[in-house]
Amino acid sequence: MKKSKKNKKQVSRRSALKFTAGAASTATALSMVPSSLLGVNQSKVNEQDEDQKFLIVLTNFGGGSINDSFLALSEDEVRAAGGDPEVINCYKDSQLVAVDGTPFKAVKLEHTMPALGNFQVVSDQSEFLRRHKQDITVVTSEGTSVNHGIAQQRSVNGNEAWAGRTIQEVAASFYGQGFSIPNMNMGSGGYAFDGGDSSLESYARGMSVSNPLYWPLSLSSSAKVSGVPSKAMMDLARDFRLRGIESQSNFMKTFKDDPKLSSWLNHREKTRPRFEQENLFEKLFFLDGAGDAATEKAKAMFPRYNKDTFDAQAIMSYLAITKGVSSVVTLGPNSSTSTSDKGIYEFYNIPIAFDFSHNDHRGAQAHMWQRMLRVTDGLIELLKATPYGTKGESYWDKTMIYMASDFGRSKTRPAGSEVFGSAHDLNNASVLISPMLKGNRVIGGIDPKTALTYGFDPVTGSPDRNKKTSEKEFYSVLTSALDIDGSAAGLPDFRKIVKK
Repeated sequence: MKKSKKNKKQVSRRSALKFTAGAASTATALSMVPSSLLGVNQSKVNEQDEDQKFLIVLTNFGGGSINDSFLALSEDEVRAAGGDPEVINCYKDSQLVAVDGTPFKAVKLEHTMPALGNFQVVSDQSEFLRRHKQDITVVTSEGTSVNHGIAQQRSVNGNEAWAGRTIQEVAASFYGQGFSIPNMNMGSGGYAFDGGDSSLESYARGMSVSNPLYWPLSLSSSAKVSGVPSKAMMDLARDFRLRGIESQSNFMKTFKDDPKLSSWLNHREKTRPRFEQENLFEKLFFLDGAGDAATEKAKAMFPRYNKDTFDAQAIMSYLAITKGVSSVVTLGPNSSTSTSDKGIYEFYNIPIAFDFSHNDHRGAQAHMWQRMLRVTDGLIELLKATPYGTKGESYWDKTMIYMASDFGRSKTRPAGSEVFGSAHDLNNASVLISPMLKGNRVIGGIDPKTALTYGFDPVTGSPDRNKKTSEKEFYSVLTSALDIDGSAAGLPDFRKIVKK
């Protein structure tokens, strides 16, 4: 829905949010801004909003190692720096592809995984790097936990950098007002947890989607149900249930002041009808030949959605963003194994995902990075092909992808082995991909002698070998990349470092 001329003359939605963010606690400030100033209809997103941004969080469940992707080291680099290539987790020249005009490297590996019945892994990151290098920013990081659940939470909340709020919640708070489901979360483990800040606006909290294939059925009370009574009859029955039956029940009388019951009733009586009025089921359901041309295009991009939940999540993510349902989506593999019709001879998701590196580091990292980049590439291409607004932009021009990881992996290996297990490691780096950023660069760096990453100068952004990038600083990179003012939470402003 377009903003009225009156609202435009007063102040834009984004301007109002940016102004209030620095004035006081963001949650309090936003609640004080009149809806007339925000210029947003709560049931529809204004696609003409030039300042709108979208966030996609892709989760490297189990620990995706930057040493086995864009910051991979060659044996020659390690040797030249005075390190021992037989001890450091590094690669032969034949296993790396140097792409012209980029500081990154691409792992190209064929590997047999004995622990998975000699499953054959074929990985080549070079095509992804060639296609998207200009939009890739690698930011070093140093975590504080090697517990999966805790580390996953801290990868999205910066170790409670903003009162515990996850980056998804902050982005939804800032960019999600007016969307039906601002913060859609299909992640698992610690990635699926909310930040626990009770002052957060309710609309910015994540809505959990465990099964993207069938979850849209919950958005309608009658979709795919035969012999449904008329809407008038159903409305009459609902009203009688609420006012005639429930209101007289002992349960309702006993718990009428319980906030959980109030929340449930609000969802049932207000949110559900709004979801139905906005046809969310029709927008998001993509099984049984359902959906429009855009839906069919997404299904063609991710054809194994019936067998691989990650593909189904990718389709849901694309539809939720481009159909005006969500401003933030989270997706990624979980610990469950999935295979093709060939069974264990062809894994989609290997057991425990990246964490199978405990058994076979090279194979697990190669397979899972290939898996992550495949879905990332597909989402980018779909978003590029979908126009946004009327100024020749695409949805990709408005989107940032954050590849979140629990932590890194061990930097060493036994005696130059190609088949070895690795442990969890606090040291790592994360990948941001967006045309809004100064891409094709590393913020921080990596020491080829030790394979450890190091930080950056918070003023200039220059690499600093004597510094580690804290979780709060990395979180601040994320907020800065999304043009979110975190000064109210005491976050440094890194926009000059990360933004174009």
